[in-house]
Amino acid sequence: MHNTVKKIAISVVAALLLVIQASYAAHAGAIGRDLQTVLDILAPADELPVIVTFSEKADLTVIKDKDKHHRRGKIIRALKEKAAAEQSAINTLLDAREVRHRTPIWLINGMAVTARADVIKEILNLTGIESVTLDGTLKASPIIYSATATPGWNITAIQAPELWNLGFT
Repeated sequence: MHNTVKKIAISVVAALLLVIQASYAAHAGAIGRDLQTVLDILAPADELPVIVTFSEKADLTVIKDKDKHHRRGKIIRALKEKAAAEQSAINTLLDAREVRHRTPIWLINGMAVTARADVIKEILNLTGIESVTLDGTLKASPIIYSATATPGWNITAIQAPELWNLGFT
């Protein structure tokens, strides 16, 4: 009898660990590494800009219109409708938490949000969230123009290299 109780207890603990691990794994891909570091440092009332993306995407394969103008309109409408439907839960949460800084990004079914750290943690627990990452400015690497390449025939035909040598660019 004692062995049976022990086996049941071990099974229950193992099941709980699996549930906790599965829950963690479901959110592990949802939060950006940099964001987790910042959330660990911030106080719950500190605000932070993030980009939230949703896992459900519009099915654009069903749009087959031959007219390019009509097809683009249908694609835009489908993307906006999908984003509006998927973002209703987060909008309800953001309204309840009085978050004013949010911008829907219907093209990727996402949203730019500036919210308190505790609200961002709540967002992570919503269903249908694909990822939450820090919002920031990306800088492109500088373009380096090289004069070692031979100009194409068309550039040579209009005598552009001679103008370059005179200082015109």
